[in-house]
This record gives sequence, structure tokens and C-alpha cells, in this order.
Amino acid sequence: MDRELISRTLQNIINISHVWEYDKFSHDQLSEALRNEMLDASSDKPEAQAEIDSILAAHHEAIMNIEHNNIEEESHALFLEALRKWKRDYFL
Repeated sequence: MDRELISRTLQNIINISHVWEYDKFSHDQLSEALRNEMLDASSDKPEAQAEIDSILAAHHEAIMNIEHNNIEEESHALFLEALRKWKRDYFL
């Protein structure tokens, strides 16, 4: 597992999520941006893809929670905080 690659990818996902949060892009646009980030990050590091996939799955779950419960700010903020904690605990 390449810690630098995953740490950089996590930071990019957080950045993409913040852009989505403030500019209110559609969830499809967010998913596409995250998918592109994952593909770019893992193209030469297939061993990192499982970790990145789990991060994106967690993000997708948060998005589904937002859609079904209409609690956008709370769910998204909780997801971002969990992602930051995970990055801090395991990759810094």
C-alpha cells in the first residue's frame, strides 16, 4: 500500500467534496469527479485501489443517506470529519 498515494487521494476527495458542498453540484457530477480521481490515483498502483474503493463506497453511502433523509449538511460534515480522522490516524 502506498501511503503517499492514498493520502493524496484522500485529500483530493476532501477537496472535491468541499467544492460540491459549497457549489451544490449534482451528486452525479460529484460521483464522476470522485471516480476520475480514483482512476487517476490508482492507474499505476493497483494495490491501492481496494483502499480507494472503500473510501468512495463510504462517500457513496453518505450521499445516499443525504438523498433519502434530506440531511445534507449534517451527513456531509460527518462524512468529511470521519474521512479526515481516518487520514490523520492512518496516513500522516
